[in-house]
Amino acid sequence: MILENDRKKVIAFRIFFLIVILILIIGFIIYRHNNSNKENDNKLLNEVSSAVSPKEDTIFKIDNIFLYSSANATNNSDTQKDYWNLNIYQYTDISLNINNHVNSDKLTSKNLVKKLYIDNVNFSTKPTLGNPNLFYKNPNSLGIGIVNDLDNQIEDKMDFSIISKNEDVDYKIPSFYADCSNPITLSYVNSNVYSSLILENNSGGITFDGTLLKKSNTLLSNIRVTVDFTIHLINANDEEYICNVSLPINLSDDNSTIYNGHYAKQLSDLDNFKFVRQN
Repeated sequence: MILENDRKKVIAFRIFFLIVILILIIGFIIYRHNNSNKENDNKLLNEVSSAVSPKEDTIFKIDNIFLYSSANATNNSDTQKDYWNLNIYQYTDISLNINNHVNSDKLTSKNLVKKLYIDNVNFSTKPTLGNPNLFYKNPNSLGIGIVNDLDNQIEDKMDFSIISKNEDVDYKIPSFYADCSNPITLSYVNSNVYSSLILENNSGGITFDGTLLKKSNTLLSNIRVTVDFTIHLINANDEEYICNVSLPINLSDDNSTIYNGHYAKQLSDLDNFKFVRQN
């Protein structure tokens, strides 16, 4: 009887031992399975992060933009001597400086520009008065309200001639230095803002600037605009970088207004105006 009890105890102990071993094995399998899922999740997260993050920090950036806004007009008739019949247009000259993050004595193929062009011109906020267009502008004419050459109107795409420092530059055509030492100069022109303003041709004369907008009772809210375009830059290594520019054109602030003649604005806080490398 005692031997029988001892045998039953041994069997019970073995069954208990096997159950403990089985529980440990199942626990180990579950642990490995959960860790495997975590590793896969982390791997997927890393792959997604790698896919959406830039491959490298860009070396090109727009670091300041200067805007000069005013107005001008063309005369609808040359026969009237006592009165002017004016067709008013509003313009904003734009100067953008690209920083390639090096001094001129440290230029390499990485930060030398081989090709530059502008496309995707759009007006995400359109004026309710006038006909908006974007032009290349001769930098020697910035701030002068001249009627732009239609050959320099940017429609589908505009290529810039890339030049070295030792070359003479014809700024009548879109031109850009390979070392980024000159600005990109453009002009936003809103024509036919007020098509027929009749003013007396008195001895005091007429000032052809933003005061014409005030004389024609043109509300600035009716000529508000946001100019959008894309700058494509290819360096000497054939690496392409792009910068999508969205530029609200403001014509007044608390201290100044285009109604007084002109309105100028310097933009320097431009962290969003970086060039992103393309595949």
